[in-house]
Amino acid sequence: MKKKVLLLASLSSIMAAGAVFGGLALGKNSSFEPVKATDKEFVFDGTVGAEQFDGEDFMSIVQRSTVTGKSSNIETSVSLLEFDYQRQKTFGGHGNFVESGGGLTAPAFRIEIGLNNLTSVTVDYSLYTSSEYTDADQVGCVINVYDSEGNIDGNSSVGSANLNKEASLTWSKEVEETRIATRVVIDVLVPSGFIHYTNPLSIKSITVNWSC
Repeated sequence: MKKKVLLLASLSSIMAAGAVFGGLALGKNSSFEPVKATDKEFVFDGTVGAEQFDGEDFMSIVQRSTVTGKSSNIETSVSLLEFDYQRQKTFGGHGNFVESGGGLTAPAFRIEIGLNNLTSVTVDYSLYTSSEYTDADQVGCVINVYDSEGNIDGNSSVGSANLNKEASLTWSKEVEETRIATRVVIDVLVPSGFIHYTNPLSIKSITVNWSC
């Protein structure tokens, strides 16, 4: 019993000493400061499309571990659907990150990007209707952000006002939002109508901002 009492006493002494030294180490005069998160930005543009997404793609979902040079790679997937079928798309053409190939009816891009603590996403896209064969009368973009529990927030703009210009849509994290977004799903779509191959549905760039 005496040995056990001595052992307990010794442990108490060590803990007390640790508390004293801990107080000295983290006291008012300490130079210790917590590591602060830094804001980062990356742009999926024509250069990234051409260099990291291998130019032209034929009718498949393209998945890439995109190199940013600023943090860990960004896991990214890009698909282009027409009537639930994957269609041809071209990366890096005409200065765009990605654009549709061939004539399509009601095409829709879907881009999924996994990135911890997203703070904002901006998508620049376009659909011009100069061809007499293009009869689509609307184009738009939908942005949704998620965490492990599901959808957090989003933004959308679909309509004729987005046609024949460089349109843009942004989602930004609300100041009061406490959930941490880890994934964004972007849809750039033509709700109905045909687009001629000379009027491709284009995503010029996607800009993501995050803090870590």
